[in-house]
Amino acid sequence: MNILIDTYIVLDLLLERKPYVESATAIFDHIERGTLTGYIAATTITNIFYILRKAKGRDVALASIQRLLIGLQLCAVDRQTVETALNLGLTGFYVPSIAKPLKQPSIWASQALKTASNLPVPAWRSSMRS
Repeated sequence: MNILIDTYIVLDLLLERKPYVESATAIFDHIERGTLTGYIAATTITNIFYILRKAKGRDVALASIQRLLIGLQLCAVDRQTVETALNLGLTGFYVPSIAKPLKQPSIWASQALKTASNLPVPAWRSSMRS
């Protein structure tokens, strides 16, 4: 099964943010065992680098990005992706529409969503943020 992982979950893992790190670790454990194939948006890489560089320094940020590239696939974010996301009617701006081209079945792992209506794929939510 494929899983699209949002930036929050990657940051929860890399920054060991409690209580979310446990859920993030579980997802990445499944990816390492091969029971899930992990995907992130290409934009997640630049966001992760910026945040990690500020929090832990450039070397840690670069090493983290290299580890992510070993275990995860990247999904492009283009104009159509952004327009589709805008039309989902969510309260925040997310780009789960990039999950649509993934081979089915697919799920979207996010801790930022309060509702999962109008999504093109099912949402996996755990330890929800308020």
